[in-house]
Amino acid sequence: MRKPSLKEFDITAAQYAKYQNYKSKIEERKRGRETFGYRFYEAVISAVAIFLLLLILILARDVLYNIISRMLSNGKFWNAYLFVLALISLFKLYIKLQRSIPREAYFDNANKYELQNEAYYHYIGGLQQKFPGIIDFDYNLQSYFKKEIDEIISHQHSAINKSIINQQLETRRALWLKMDGVTFEREVANIYKAHQYEAKTTKAIGEGGVDIRLWKDGLYSIVQCKNVRRAIDEPAVRKLLDTMHKEKASKAILICSGGFTHMARNFAKNRPIQLLDLNQFLKLVNDIYPQEYQLVETISETSVSSSNTTYRFKVIGKTDILYSLHSQTEDITYCLFETREEAKKVIRRLQRIDEMPPTSTIAYDIETWWLQSVPADYYRKALYYIMVREKEMKTTADKKEDNKYVQKELWDGEEFTQKGMWDVE
Repeated sequence: MRKPSLKEFDITAAQYAKYQNYKSKIEERKRGRETFGYRFYEAVISAVAIFLLLLILILARDVLYNIISRMLSNGKFWNAYLFVLALISLFKLYIKLQRSIPREAYFDNANKYELQNEAYYHYIGGLQQKFPGIIDFDYNLQSYFKKEIDEIISHQHSAINKSIINQQLETRRALWLKMDGVTFEREVANIYKAHQYEAKTTKAIGEGGVDIRLWKDGLYSIVQCKNVRRAIDEPAVRKLLDTMHKEKASKAILICSGGFTHMARNFAKNRPIQLLDLNQFLKLVNDIYPQEYQLVETISETSVSSSNTTYRFKVIGKTDILYSLHSQTEDITYCLFETREEAKKVIRRLQRIDEMPPTSTIAYDIETWWLQSVPADYYRKALYYIMVREKEMKTTADKKEDNKYVQKELWDGEEFTQKGMWDVE
């Protein structure tokens, strides 16, 4: 809904001002009549009440009867009746003889404009309550929706690329987790060598808890490796500190795939001990062997059409997001919906279009996008948008592999209850 203009109703600002003046005079006269009528009737009722009270208090029944009889015989009663009738007639004549307020022909258009203007301000008041920040878009709902869905596209682009990075990093992570103890120690030593350390592994059984010895810039450090999936507690860290003192090393490094407990990390604070879980150690690996990610660099666009409506999609890799729709008779509508039912109706229309892939190969998802006011706890509203994804066609071998990890072991380590290193970078 857009704001009405005076030009649409064929009136000028001066004419509308004149209409406002006419309207105020009418209202003023109406109030004056209401006030006069109220005071007149109030005076009449008061006079009648006083008159009746005096009659009741002063006159006895027989005296009152005689007076009424005389009034009827003399015609005084009818004179009183005619007097009251004359007063009422004079009052009506006064109203009719009041000078009329001139009314112009264009006042009807001015009245229509005013009603439309009131409806518009009622409409934008509702928009302000539902959509925080819409005032910045001059209350244009489609401009506001365009900004929001552009943010959604950008957010999904980042999320999809992050997912690609996570998958590739998880593959590297799984490779390290599969190593046996000796291989793990040897590869750790190779990484430190690549970082310009002189690194030497100890015997397979270790030497007093030392798996690798490091030298760099005249400093001697010891490394202990544990490729296990449980979190290391404080006693193991304390024991490594004692070993460091016996070795007369300047620093101790403890690498554990399963991470460390809070007590272990607290103990290592302000001490020459570095604790590295697998995620943290993989940062050192990525510095030497950076991965090349096959990211979605560009966002393309595609469209499908029904008999009279065109649907535009933003394409991010294998994911399509319904961006907008328009018909020959309507302007562009950006595809954000206030209810899930609205989104479902559009999905049903899409499924009837021949150009769309069959539902056996794609999935229609209704996703939620939250609007929040500033401050955030003042207002929160959900909008919905439609994503179309390719379904993953898994082979029998893939399904068996999935079933193998249904009952996967839970890692108790602190680091595995947090985001991976690639989520916090």
